Amino acid sequence: MINELKLKAGIADYCIFGQIFFMQKFILISSFFAITLLSSCSYYDHKTKQEFYNELAGTNDSLDRMTFDWFQGLNRAIASRNFSGLAPLRTKMGLFVSKHRAKIADIEVPPNSDGLRDSEEVFLSNQSTIITDAYPAFEPFNDITPIEDIQNQLRAVVNDQEVEAAASAALRKKLQEFARKNSLKMLQ
Repeated sequence: MINELKLKAGIADYCIFGQIFFMQKFILISSFFAITLLSSCSYYDHKTKQEFYNELAGTNDSLDRMTFDWFQGLNRAIASRNFSGLAPLRTKMGLFVSKHRAKIADIEVPPNSDGLRDSEEVFLSNQSTIITDAYPAFEPFNDITPIEDIQNQLRAVVNDQEVEAAASAALRKKLQEFARKNSLKMLQ
């Protein structure tokens, strides 16, 4: 009987020790899992924000460069009265805007950043309108086109571009604030 009680006590001690050991392992594994999950979510969130910023800022930088190139081409065309080089520049810009509008519409938007994406979409929509409506008006011009017609069209496109330049600057400022607030690497 005494041996039986000792055996039962030993089993009870073993069961209690096993439960404590199991609980310690469970707590350790659960803590490790929770820390890993939280740190990876933070990394994922930062990565998403960086990709979002890179896409929007990169799109705007490229579009600004293409717009500058188009206006340089326009200046050369006006000086030479040969406007044939403008169509390829406009087409390249139009394809670029279409491609990036689709990308930005489908991009993963970080929390509280819908307004920034919406601003980008409006900006690209307005740029698309200028590219399809204002820029082609120069393409049929040639060496016999009256200078007054060229100047009238130039005034219209410069006015449109001044409005868009202001919108681009405002959007650039919002993107810089977003990057600073989220400790992102800014594009140069």
